[in-house]
Amino acid sequence: MLRMNGPLRITVLDKDAYFEQRAVVRTPYGTLVLEGRIGASLDVRADEWELELQHCVPGVGWRPNVRVLPYPWQTTGDGLRSRIVRSKDCDWPQGDPTERNFILRLSATVAERPLAAPSAADAVGPATRGGLRTSSGADLGTGAGSVPVPGVRAGEVLRGASADAIPTGADRLPTGRVAPAVWPAPTARAVPAERTAPMAGAEGWARGW
Repeated sequence: MLRMNGPLRITVLDKDAYFEQRAVVRTPYGTLVLEGRIGASLDVRADEWELELQHCVPGVGWRPNVRVLPYPWQTTGDGLRSRIVRSKDCDWPQGDPTERNFILRLSATVAERPLAAPSAADAVGPATRGGLRTSSGADLGTGAGSVPVPGVRAGEVLRGASADAIPTGADRLPTGRVAPAVWPAPTARAVPAERTAPMAGAEGWARGW
């Protein structure tokens, strides 16, 4: 018995056997039977289902085939995948051991869609998006380009985004930027000479004031 996934079409390609053959499909919605006639087909539309190949022994009834050999999946140029399933109903003494009694093809009717390419924002990651970032790269911003931090409520994010809540070290400014190793020298400006206050009394009279 084979376990299958997704909708597929079953087509009988060949039957070379003494016993009658059939394919039994078991789905969550019921059991379907495909007769072993070359060219017969059956569409299965269940997400998960089982496939069993059987042969009918006169006077006994339907029995599972002794061997079922599924071939690898192949994908055609139009994106449709398919595979061949061969089976042997029973082994006869000095008989042909190859799985040629009942041959089916399983094929998809809809091409698989390729995975969507990530957007530019997802490709570059949160480190280049807008908003405030922590040392771990988590974005605490509240703008349009900010990314919510998992496990942190919005109120905590806003409090963490304030300047007072950012820890500063010896090499960091309150804004979170790294302080330069050497600060530029201040620009020298001319300072006007200090005017001396006028003297009063005899000292002023002696100097001609």
